[in-house]
Amino acid sequence: MNILAHTYLLQNLDDVFIGNYISDAVKGNNYKEYPKSVQQGIMLHRKIDSFTDKHESTLKCKKLFYPIYGHHSSVVIDIVFDYFLASQWNKYHKLSLSEYSCNIYTYLKKKMWIMPERIQYLTPYLIENNWFELYSNLNGIERVLSGMSKRTSMPAKANEAISIINKNNEELFVQFDTLINDISQISRGIN
Repeated sequence: MNILAHTYLLQNLDDVFIGNYISDAVKGNNYKEYPKSVQQGIMLHRKIDSFTDKHESTLKCKKLFYPIYGHHSSVVIDIVFDYFLASQWNKYHKLSLSEYSCNIYTYLKKKMWIMPERIQYLTPYLIENNWFELYSNLNGIERVLSGMSKRTSMPAKANEAISIINKNNEELFVQFDTLINDISQISRGIN
């Protein structure tokens, strides 16, 4: 799951939400440096990632991207799944994606003080570029993948990824929908 899906899975804007949001920047046992409620969010994020990585739907989708992305195919799938969540948002949430994004961005601005430095740097960029709505169309996904290839060792093959999405759109969506429904059951038990 990528950033939009992680925020979607936690409905309450609280310190658990913040822990979930900052988790990727908190390594190993460093989560113990945070208040208990933030720790709970960090651990929930890790649980969601572990569940997602092992889920049959994720494994099926990774096979489509593995030939061009190799071990980066997991990251690509996370972004592709955020695309399906954003593009089909009204199926999953009562608020519009625009309203939801605004609420989340406002909350994140208020909680910057608790975030690790890396996330404090990233969050204004996320808000300014409206990443959540950027994920709602394939041009946005191509932009995200191109940007990642410039900042990481991920291959610069965004156009090939878009081609795979277009060719396998229905199957990818079915796999995403299965996963998001399964994982929603887990997160509701913790929320």
